Parts: sequence; C-alpha cells; structure tokens
Amino acid sequence: MPSWILIALSILIPLGIEFILSSFSHNKPESIYLLYLIPIIIFVFHYDLKAVLVGTLLVNVVHLLGGVYFISFFGGNAVDRFSNHIGLAMVSLLVALTSTRLIKELKESEERYRSVIQISPQIIFIHQKHQIVYANPAAISAVGKKEESEVLNKSIFDFVHPLDKEIFVNRTNDIYNNQRGDEFVEYQSIRPDGEIITLELLGTKINYYGKPAIMVVGKDITEQKKTLAQLVEREERYRSLFSYSPDAIVTLDLDGSFVSLNPQVYPLCGYYPEELIDRPFAPLVDINDLDKVLIEFGKALTGETINLEFKLTHKQGHKVYVHATTIPIKVKDQIVGAYCIVKDVSEQKKMQDRITYLAFHDDLTGLPNRYMFNETLQNTLSQCEQSQQPLSVFFLDLDRFKRINDNLGHDMGDLLLEQVAQRLQQAVGDEGLVARQGGDEFILLLKGKGREDSEAIVKKILDQFRNPFNLRGLEVYSSTSIGIALYPKDGESSIDLIKNADTAMYQAKTIGRNTYSFYHSLYGIHNLDTLTLENSLRKAIREEELILHFQPKVDLETGRMIGTEALTRWNHPTFGWIPPSEFIPIARETGLIVPLGTLVLEKACRQNKEWHDKGYKDLLIAINVSVLQFKTGDIVKTISEVLDKTKLEPHYLIIEITESVLQDVEESKEIINRLGALGVRVSLDDFGTGYSSLSVLKHLPIHYLKIDKSFIADINMTDQNIVKAIIEMGMNLNFKLVAEGIENKEQAKFLKQHGCHYGQGYYFSKPMLAEDIEKQFVIREEVRNV
Repeated sequence: MPSWILIALSILIPLGIEFILSSFSHNKPESIYLLYLIPIIIFVFHYDLKAVLVGTLLVNVVHLLGGVYFISFFGGNAVDRFSNHIGLAMVSLLVALTSTRLIKELKESEERYRSVIQISPQIIFIHQKHQIVYANPAAISAVGKKEESEVLNKSIFDFVHPLDKEIFVNRTNDIYNNQRGDEFVEYQSIRPDGEIITLELLGTKINYYGKPAIMVVGKDITEQKKTLAQLVEREERYRSLFSYSPDAIVTLDLDGSFVSLNPQVYPLCGYYPEELIDRPFAPLVDINDLDKVLIEFGKALTGETINLEFKLTHKQGHKVYVHATTIPIKVKDQIVGAYCIVKDVSEQKKMQDRITYLAFHDDLTGLPNRYMFNETLQNTLSQCEQSQQPLSVFFLDLDRFKRINDNLGHDMGDLLLEQVAQRLQQAVGDEGLVARQGGDEFILLLKGKGREDSEAIVKKILDQFRNPFNLRGLEVYSSTSIGIALYPKDGESSIDLIKNADTAMYQAKTIGRNTYSFYHSLYGIHNLDTLTLENSLRKAIREEELILHFQPKVDLETGRMIGTEALTRWNHPTFGWIPPSEFIPIARETGLIVPLGTLVLEKACRQNKEWHDKGYKDLLIAINVSVLQFKTGDIVKTISEVLDKTKLEPHYLIIEITESVLQDVEESKEIINRLGALGVRVSLDDFGTGYSSLSVLKHLPIHYLKIDKSFIADINMTDQNIVKAIIEMGMNLNFKLVAEGIENKEQAKFLKQHGCHYGQGYYFSKPMLAEDIEKQFVIREEVRNV
C-alpha cells in the first residue's frame, strides 16, 4: 500500500472516531487519545520508516489544530485540553522515534538473513498452502530451473516424484497440524531433462509475512547416494569374493595376527575362522618354512606383493603344501596390514614332484635316467677339470637279454631289470652314480676313480651276476658286458666318454661277453676293412643314420651370422663317430657319394626352411656337391625337386663346387648357367688350389669365391700377399669373398681390413647340431665381433 494512503488513513481514522464521540458527549475519557497511536501501529506493521515519521508528525499537528476547533465549538477548558494534546504528541513522537530505530534494525536483520539464505548452498523453499512463495538459488538449481519465475507460484508438489508425492503430501499436512517435522526425509524429484535426483529435506512451520507457511530446507544428495551405492556394491562384490572364493582369504594386521578369514580356511587347516581371529599366523607355519615366511611377510609390509610356497601344519597334525599371495593393505598411503590368498597345492606339488622325478629317473627301476646322468657327468667333469681328479664311465649291456624277454615275457624281463638295478647299486654303493641308459643298458659314473679303482669296482659288479636272479620263483642266470672309459685319457667331454665306454663295451662282447674292457683307440674304425665300412655306409644312407652339423658363416664387417655350411657326420652304432676323411673317399669310390649328396641336400634345405619358418629370415645354406654328383644325372633337376619338396626359396641355397668341376668348361658352364637361371647361388670352393681360368670365371654366374684354408693358416707369415691378391681379384670380378679356416682374431682382422666379406672357422664356431646353432647363434644373430 502506498505511504500517502497510509498517512491519510492514519489521520482520518482517529479524527473521525474522536469527532463521532464528541458529538455524543463533551466529556471524553483520556484514553481516547490513545487512538492517535494507530498510525504508528499501521506504519510499524508495514515497515515504512518514512511513513512512521511523517504520519505521526502530521497526525499530532492536525490533532492540536482540531483541539482548538473542539474547544471553540463545544467549549471547555482550553488549557487542559491543549496540554493533553501536547503530552500525547510528545509520547507519540517518542514512540515513533523508538519504533523507527527498531524497524531499521529489523530491516537490516532481514536483509542479512535474506543474503545468507540467497548464498546458502542449502536448498530452501517456502510455500503457503502448497504454493511456492520463495526459493533460493540453490533450490532453483536443484530442480533444474534457471530463473526464480520458473518456480514461484508453482505447486511444491510439481517438483516431487510421483512415487513420493503421497508421502510428501501427508508429511506436509502433519507439519501444518504441528504433528511432526523435526527430521530429514529423502524424496526424489524429476528434473526437466528427465534426470531423477534425490533430495534430503526437512519441513518446518513458520509465519511468513504474517501468514502460516512451511519452510523446506535440505540438500541434493544424488551424488552422495550414487557414491554410497557404488561403495555398497563394491563392498558386496568384495564380500562375495571374500566369502565365495575357492581359496582361503585372510586379512592380517601389522603384527601378523588374523583380522578376518573366509570359510575356506577350515578345509585348508582344520580351524574355523572364529578360532583364529586375533591369533598370529606363525604357529600354523611348518617350523622349517617359518623363517622364510616371516621374511617374505616383512617384505609385504614394505609394499611388495609376495608369492610364496610353504607348508602349513593342519589341526590334525599333517602337512599341507600351500601357495600364498600376500598383498599389502594401504589406507591413506599407510600400510596397515596385508591380504593373503592361500591355495592348497598339495596335489599339484605331488604331481610336480612326480613329473620332476620322472624327468630325471627311470620309471621302472627308479634309477636316474640318461638325462640326469648326462647333467651329472657334465657337472662332475667341470669339478674334475678344476681339481685334476680322474673319472671313469662304465657302460653295461646285459648279455642275451632278448632271449629272456622272448622266452619268459616282457614282464619277467622288467623284473630282471629291476633286480639288476638293485645289484648294481649294492656293488657301487656311495662310490658312484648308477643310471639306466635305456633298454637293457646301464651306465655308471665314478668320480675320483682311476684304472685300478675302476677295476676293483667292475669286479664287484661281475660278482653280483654270479648268483641267479629269482623271477617269481624261477631262477635265471644273466651276465653283463662292461666297457670303461677314463677321463681325461679317453675323452674330455661327456659325449666322448659315453661313446668310448660304449665302444669298449662292444669290444667286451667281442671278447666273449660276461667281462669288461677298457677303451682303446684301436677299437675304432681303423680295425674295419673297406668292405665292412662300405656296407655300413650303405645302411647308414638307406636308414638316414647320417646327421648334419652346421658351421656359421659370418659377415666380417658386422659379426652377424648370414648362414651356415652343412657338413655330414656319421655316428656309427658300434664304432662311434667316423670322421669324413674315412667315409667320404669310400663314398666317392663306390658311387655312394651321389645318394649321400642328395640326402644331405634335402636335410639341409629342410632345416634351413625350418629356421625361416621360426622367424630367422634370410639365412643362407651352403652345401658341397662332388664332381660325380655334379656331372652324373641331372643335378639341376635334383636340386629343383628338393627345393619344391622342402619349400625353400632357391636364392637361399648356395651350391659349393671345387675348381676341378671346371675342367670341362662347356659342360660346367651350361650347368652353372641353369642353376643361375633357377635362382640358386654358386660358390667356388678351395679357390687358389686348382686351375680355374679367370676368363671362364668372369662369364659364369658365380656369386662367391671361397679362399682355401691353406692360405689362411699361414696368413701371418708368408701368404699375406697371395690372400690380398685373391681378394682384390675377386672384388674386381664382383664376387663375394669367403675365407674358411679362420682360427684366431688376427686372421679375421687381416681379412676384414683387406675387404674380405665373409668368414668361417673355429674362431667363430666349430660345426654344431642344428639345435645348438639355434641356441647360440641364430637367436642372437651376432657370432663374434672382429
């Protein structure tokens, strides 16, 4: 209401009442003058400071003037009446001034309160009869609105989720009826974008501008609820993992005492979880494992995740093998304990021990097998080399064991082998290692035993065979032939010692069985006549007994292996390793060199393709081809068929020929040209020892010249100029130069300095089996820096 209307009313109302009263009586009570406090009450009620001051002043002026009029019109004591008017005016002004100060303070307090409400992060609604009359910014934002006008005069129920509306209405009515309203309640609300939020609200009954209203105060707890829900879900997941895990899960404090345990602890150690709470874990650990377990637990408390296997002591007393993963527990970056996931691995441990046992032991006799024997022999050889101790290897083969197997059956043969193993162990005792080589063969290792000690033990062994073996009530006599090789006289490697002991064993059988024989080099191939060797070689080619060794070819500039040369080796089943110098001449004389060459060609190509398939790309393979193989039949066709069969690409194959092949220039030229057209590379071997014509060489598709090793051997003395001339000539003809027979760094360095491209020889590596090449060179590629 405008101030001027208030002022007019405050003047007219008291004057009008006084005029009416005066019309009926000239004697008015003094209390009538209290009517002039009405404007003050009106003005104070409307909080209008200006109206209070102006209105009160005007009322009293009019009242004084009106008093004069009343005196003259009605008569009476003018002095008394005027004095009363003066007194009332003073009181009115005093009340007005006081009211003005109070109103000012009230307005300032209201402004402060309103400011606090406006900036409060709390949601504040005020509604009267369910219609919103006030909403602070936090409330407006919470319900998804931007402007106050979007909220004011709207029903408070419009902002309540339909599912919660009935509860909200009932609670609002209760608050209006002063029944309750002193607790927070959660309600859901739908924002304009469809998002459902959760509000925590408290309703309080208030007077708002003189009318009853409800003030709703609260906050948006949507994110809090989501976080709480996530925490609850995580807790439930953790509890599920903890409770239903097939493994035992425990929580330990910093002292190693149990804080919590899941039910799987009981089948693991026989204790219920409640029996172990607050007890230390240490008494459950086997005493032999306790120290290492405590050490590893200490590491876990420093922040490491620890995996450990050890033994627990079950409540019933037996041992349980477990695998434990210990994980530190961090709270506010402080380690407060550890989780421990414990799995029973007793069965796996038994299986693993069994597998390990079988890997190194013979399943029938329980003796160490050949793998364990070879590993032990190699370790013992290293010790003997350092201590200069002797060593002996026995190779035993039962005489006529096949007859026992055939006549009595394999089960009786197995029983005999078991008893033989027991007798051998009795004879050797703690002086050596007894192993089963395979079949009816046994092998022994005696450390620190020379010839005399070995003879004493071998006699004990033969004595064990003098008595019959009892095979399920049947007495059976058996004997053995024994070969003995001594370290270092008969070999310095495990392969040589076993091979020579085997050779000596066959000699013992030749002598007459049931005896022993020490190895002698004369037992080798030198005692074989040419016919016997030829027949053995035919059989070796037919049954593919010949094996390949590979010698790396090295880029002298980088030290990287670019390929290998395939070399034939023969391990005779009776006489052991026969050197190529013994069987290659016989192969040439008998024509066996052709099928032998084809066999080597196929094996070498297949091995090189296998390396390629394993990812060792670009490796070359070089194969020697004899003059007879080169000129007999169709060598190009043979090579083409082998390449098709092995799937090796032609440009990875190098055929090495000697200068003697070039004696028939036209024929050789045609074959070499055909090989070149096929994509196969050709290398001229032993260059410098033959009579090849340079005019012919420059017209042949030859890729490599191989400098003969005889020049390399004396490179530090007299042949430097010859080697330099060969290198220079080869480079002028655009050939790649290969030097063979490199045995020391000086030779390799000289060849590199003068432009030789590739080299091979014992300085880089001796010829090796394919698997050894892979292990030592192919994987790391670099052989040796020059």
